[in-house]
This record gives sequence, C-alpha cells and structure tokens, in this order.
Amino acid sequence: MSVLDVAYEMHCRERRNYGPCPPGLAAPFGVPPDMPAYHWIVSRAMMQALTEAAPPAGWEHPAKSAFGAERRLFGWRLDVDRDAPPETLRLELGR
Repeated sequence: MSVLDVAYEMHCRERRNYGPCPPGLAAPFGVPPDMPAYHWIVSRAMMQALTEAAPPAGWEHPAKSAFGAERRLFGWRLDVDRDAPPETLRLELGR
C-alpha cells in the first residue's frame, strides 16, 4: 500500500465520523458542513515519500489561500514537523 493510499484511508476514516456529504460535494475532497478543519502533521521523511508518490503535475500549481501558497493533501493543510520520527503521518484537528 502506498503512502498516498494510507493517507487517503486516514482522511476517509475521519470524514465518515461526520456523516455523508450533501449532494454536490465531491468526495473525498468535499466535507460535511459540520466537519471542522483538519491538518496533516508529517515528518521530513514522510513529506519526501509523499512528494515521490505524487503523480507529476507538469507545472507548478501550489494550492493558494489567503496566506499564499500552501502544501495540501486531500484538501487539508500539510505541516512538516522537523523533529518528528521518520514515519510520522497524522491527521489532527486544525488550530
């Protein structure tokens, strides 16, 4: 199972806790209206593994937000914890 498959399973497991999406929201990226924001915590090694597993885009297209370019995985912000163990991949409630 690839690292992207593992992340997808983690994302879907959290998403299911908040019930089905209303019609018109695209799974797995659309989220139920009552679902709070989450974010990913990854180690540097996991960030490298995610980067290598991602299909090539052909051009730079970072996700934009009010704060500028952001790294995202399944719609959630991706934060690198430089002190985390190499296998770290967590989905946590946003702050």
